[in-house]
Amino acid sequence: VALRAMGVAAPSTEWCLGEGFTGFGWETFISVGNPTANAATVTAIFNIDGGAPVVRQIVVPANSRGTFIARDLASGPGIDVAFGAKIT
Repeated sequence: VALRAMGVAAPSTEWCLGEGFTGFGWETFISVGNPTANAATVTAIFNIDGGAPVVRQIVVPANSRGTFIARDLASGPGIDVAFGAKIT
């Protein structure tokens, strides 16, 4: 799966995001696109401020988009968490 960001000249299969937060009304969503003909498993490693890393995976269907919802324990680290993330 190729990941893209605004202002980037080429897609990549790995991205590092400097900060995210899920407290005091803040929301963080990380959307990833899959332009291929096959489903892709995408992994997020959330590096928690003051805690152990949290690893989550989502399956992104072919030619589709998937989203990590940071406040949701199924795809993110949960509520009231500050983090950075590595997406592969």
